[in-house]
Amino acid sequence: MKDYFKGEFLKLKQILDPETIFIYQMGKVGSTSLELGINKSFHVHCFYLANHTCPARIKVNQIGLKNRLKRCSDSLFRFLQRTLFKVKANKKIITLVRNPVERNMSMFFHDIDAYLFMAHTNFLNTRKQLLPTRNQSSTILEDVFTNEFDHNYPLCWFDNEFYKTTGINIYSYRFDKKVGYIELEERGHRVICLAQETLNKNLDKIESFLDCSINISEHNSADMKWYADIYHKFKTEFEIPAYIKYKLENSKFYQHFYQ
Repeated sequence: MKDYFKGEFLKLKQILDPETIFIYQMGKVGSTSLELGINKSFHVHCFYLANHTCPARIKVNQIGLKNRLKRCSDSLFRFLQRTLFKVKANKKIITLVRNPVERNMSMFFHDIDAYLFMAHTNFLNTRKQLLPTRNQSSTILEDVFTNEFDHNYPLCWFDNEFYKTTGINIYSYRFDKKVGYIELEERGHRVICLAQETLNKNLDKIESFLDCSINISEHNSADMKWYADIYHKFKTEFEIPAYIKYKLENSKFYQHFYQ
């Protein structure tokens, strides 16, 4: 616990540092590479625990007294983090978006252990009955991705998380879909928003925004994970249900950034 508290207090100190660059976005949009390529960056997916990238993992982590105490501590430090973030003036924020179908598949495999557990225990009450552990058919991943994963998360992140913390409605600014980025300034925040698909060709925009050079190399890619082969097979062969694809592609998020 000593290392945990030390790490959390260092985060609070970093938020107050006038040179800190905030990389603030939903998970699995290519932000790790930016974090490692930018000095004094603060990487965060959510200042509100309710917007954690994996609700299944958060639910599991409430089991047992030790985990509940840890959850209370996490909630306290998130409150302190967002309070300091909100009062800090002249912030620079980099945020990223990604095609929601691609992002959701990547996020699913990132937390695949949690979602398989959810399916086999029905811990989130997503099924009429739990998926028996003897059911290890070749379509189990398609089943779990369809039923356990929160496909709405990327569609709501800017409303539920970014707007609540910054007061900025990203949808009120026209996003240049052809170039894949936009810069804006509001409420003491300077923001650059980029599409993950065009990140490499817009590195000069980021350097201009930061007024310094950066060195980006690929990190945290699915190609580097133990599940790389399964992931690529899943992406190639699985046809996402039509009703999910329709919901994603007709969302405010998709229409604003990709349509």
